[in-house]
Parts: sequence; structure tokens; C-alpha cells
Amino acid sequence: MAHGLKLALSSEFDEDCTKGMAFLNSCQVYICLCPNSFSDKQAKIVWAMSYMKAGQAAKWSTCVFQWEEQPENVGYHKFVNWEDFQDEFKREFCPVYADSAAIYRLESTAYFC
Repeated sequence: MAHGLKLALSSEFDEDCTKGMAFLNSCQVYICLCPNSFSDKQAKIVWAMSYMKAGQAAKWSTCVFQWEEQPENVGYHKFVNWEDFQDEFKREFCPVYADSAAIYRLESTAYFC
């Protein structure tokens, strides 16, 4: 990272599918600019998941950690690398079409709040 450059950390991510790609992009920027901050490929994934503290995103990250704690999965990680994490994140939180985001909002409790 360039000396003196002040870099913003990622914002917390809940479940807002309209912000999924923005969250991933901010994580990617930070990872690219601060590669020495991550000891290995799993550190990137756990770091990104540390920002998933609310809503469906928190449930999703909890499920990932629970999967890794299962006796049959000891020694394995749910995601092989950062790209694998991104692919799964996109499937879960990034709608393919803008219409999907609208449908998701209508079907979620957020519409009624």
C-alpha cells in the first residue's frame, strides 16, 4: 500500500442484495491494496465474513462456520479460495437481474417495515 494512503474498510453487510456487489468490490479493493494484511487465502474470507453481522448475511456466515466445525469437515474449509467465496456470495446475495432485487424486497419482511 502506498504510504500515507488512508483506506476505507468495508461496510457491514446484512442481506441487501442491491448492495452485494458493492460489498464484494470494497473487499476486493482492500485486499488488492493491502495484500500483506492477509496471512493466507482463508484470512481474506474470514475477514470479509467478519463484516457480515446482521440479517441473512449473519445467518449465512454462521452456517459456514458451523459446517467447518462438523467432525466430518475437520481440516477442510467451506471455500477453497477467495474466488470460491466470491462465487458463492454472488449466488446468495447478488441478483442476476435488477428485477430479482425488486422481487426479493417484495417477498422479504423489509417491504412491510
